[in-house]
Amino acid sequence: MIIMKYSGNVFTIFRTYFGLNQRLNNILLDKRLHLLTDSLHINVCHTNLDNSHIFQEVSMKNSITEEQLHLCFQSLVAFYINEQYIQLGKDFELNTENIETIRKSFTNEQLLNVNNELKNLFNDLSHHVLHKSDLKRIEWLIFQRGACLECNDYHFEYFNLAKALNKFLFAHTDNTRAITRQYAHSIVELFKLLILCNPNLLKNRDDIGCGGCQVYCLLFSVIYQFECINYRLSNYLDCVSVNMNCYRSVIDLSLFIIQCQKQIFCDDDWCDGAIFEILSMLTNSKNSIIDDQLFIQISRLEILKILFNEHVLQVSQWDESLIYTMKRTLRNLIKKNRLDLILLICDHYQYIQNILNNLDENRQVINIMTGDHLGREIFQILIEKNIFHIWFIEKHLIFILLEKKERKLIEKLLTLSPSLINQFDNDGNDPLLHISLKVNGCRHRIIQFLIQIGSNLQRQNSKGQDFIQIIQLDKNRKLFKHLIQQKLIKTNYTFGKMQVTLVEYEHSVI
Repeated sequence: MIIMKYSGNVFTIFRTYFGLNQRLNNILLDKRLHLLTDSLHINVCHTNLDNSHIFQEVSMKNSITEEQLHLCFQSLVAFYINEQYIQLGKDFELNTENIETIRKSFTNEQLLNVNNELKNLFNDLSHHVLHKSDLKRIEWLIFQRGACLECNDYHFEYFNLAKALNKFLFAHTDNTRAITRQYAHSIVELFKLLILCNPNLLKNRDDIGCGGCQVYCLLFSVIYQFECINYRLSNYLDCVSVNMNCYRSVIDLSLFIIQCQKQIFCDDDWCDGAIFEILSMLTNSKNSIIDDQLFIQISRLEILKILFNEHVLQVSQWDESLIYTMKRTLRNLIKKNRLDLILLICDHYQYIQNILNNLDENRQVINIMTGDHLGREIFQILIEKNIFHIWFIEKHLIFILLEKKERKLIEKLLTLSPSLINQFDNDGNDPLLHISLKVNGCRHRIIQFLIQIGSNLQRQNSKGQDFIQIIQLDKNRKLFKHLIQQKLIKTNYTFGKMQVTLVEYEHSVI
């Protein structure tokens, strides 16, 4: 087992040895080896990994492809983060109740004394590193004496929680030698203790690099946009190393703070701002999974999913400002071809259609999606996954595509949703009548397709016009010739009058 750990990173080891025989499989998945947990930055002590159906499925496989390996590891990291989030919520609720109970057993003067001692200990940290004795004393003051730390939120010249985070945690994220796993754990435990004793510390701000952001904004900036703080991880993975001990601690603290924000500041709109800021940062970052950076990639998405879930539960009705921000975000994601984030939003917000609830909004989004090849691919995937109805009002969608003469998209849409052939525009035109009457230019192939899939050729619009009458209008002279050349229609003269007949269906009007 010791030799196995020096055979390369976790992907190289699994590619080489996994599936050769069951004994090697057992060694690779053995908790004592910590191969999976160390390489994926999972703390096995905090997660019941053995009970994960994902872990059990992996252990039973005889062979595994590289794509399956990626998906498996993604699932394991996602499982760990969600289990950790649930457990941290329980810990926060229990510890805050215990602290409140302890405070009731002391007088105001006694509490004032321990508060002052805690304040002095905290202020001293601005001048020196954290020692184990400091952490133990702070823990004792909070859990045994109910001490509460007060810091100034807005006066940046004073040491506060945000400044402490920058000094002890954020500043070392890009330094692989600065922080060991044990030290990073101690730092996070310190901040958890301080937040437990006074959740209002989360309103502290710091102006280093982020313009006076609150604590949760600082954390998300580190997680989602290293380039804001000078890490440039997305572009220069070969040049910049990340201290994963530090980064994992940032993730752990973020999950804890989300639970705190949810339970203490449930009425604030912090979740709105956090989601859209994260989406903005992700929109401008690359979407690639590198073997050694898998934990970073998956943890980013899982935290966003957690925020989505909390936001859906928290927001019952969207105001104009929130709707405007979501519209702007969706347009940016489409322009940047971030299909992964678009699908993620679709999965969590089933009422996106209520945001894009009019013809102009639908048209703007479709124009963006059909503006280039990648955008069209996104649109086709939305149709294939049968989630286009979440984004678009079906009546609007089919007629907008007809007006744009998007033949391939129309064919795909009507093949998957044939009932759309019976939609009507405001003048009573179905798709066949609409494209024949209201759309100009070359469109005979779309008309041929609509006829082939069963358009009602006898249907009349609100003006009493049917298909045969419409294609004989002066504006449709070229169309009429094309349909004759394609042998969709034929003409005969009876008693000096032209008779137009659909070749295949023998439908005629004199």
